[in-house]
Amino acid sequence: MDAQTLSAAEVAQGKALLATATETEQVFAQCSSQDSHYLRLLENHCNARRVLDTWLLNHAPALIAAAERERWIPVEERLPEMGKPVWALMKSGSIGIFARVDDDDGWLWANSYGSAWFSDGKWQMDLETDDDYEVVMWKDLPLPPAPGAQT
Repeated sequence: MDAQTLSAAEVAQGKALLATATETEQVFAQCSSQDSHYLRLLENHCNARRVLDTWLLNHAPALIAAAERERWIPVEERLPEMGKPVWALMKSGSIGIFARVDDDDGWLWANSYGSAWFSDGKWQMDLETDDDYEVVMWKDLPLPPAPGAQT
């Protein structure tokens, strides 16, 4: 697993820390400074926030990478790497698996006309090129489940 991917355990840890910080915030928000437990509640809330903030800082690159993988990217902003299969949204509104491929005049979009498979750490597919494909947005294909992951 690369540094920009969170494991299931890291995701669970982040969710638990967020739940704890949220819970302590709600409890703290319901008390007044006159409450005998005010300082203890404040300390609990500050500790929970500090632990959550530290976790978020430590995992920021992976969180940003995950958000980027989920985003549809306009072709005016950026194009995918040559030969890399991606989800592509056509001007017509249809969605398919496409890749940019070399052509005599530069490059063309190529559509997956058969199956796509994940092998040697990357997506692969059979392609059909056409200069009429009008792709307006794209996003990365998802990674397959990790070996041994429960479905």
